[in-house]
Amino acid sequence: MGSPGHDSMIWKNPVRPGDTLTGTLEILDSKISKSRPEIGFVKYKTELINQDSKQVFFTESTLIIKSKSHIL
Repeated sequence: MGSPGHDSMIWKNPVRPGDTLTGTLEILDSKISKSRPEIGFVKYKTELINQDSKQVFFTESTLIIKSKSHIL
């Protein structure tokens, strides 16, 4: 549904054509909105590592999503 923005976003190393990137995503927190129970917030962090085991990208962000009880 959306995002209120990124808490942090860092490009630590350059990414070049031909690089092989591996990504991970970890859920840090999730909660239902108190004022709008049809939506929830999911805080996560994501990391991309290149073929040389160097971190090239990191972000912590929050997504706004429909809550499970309101999915059609």
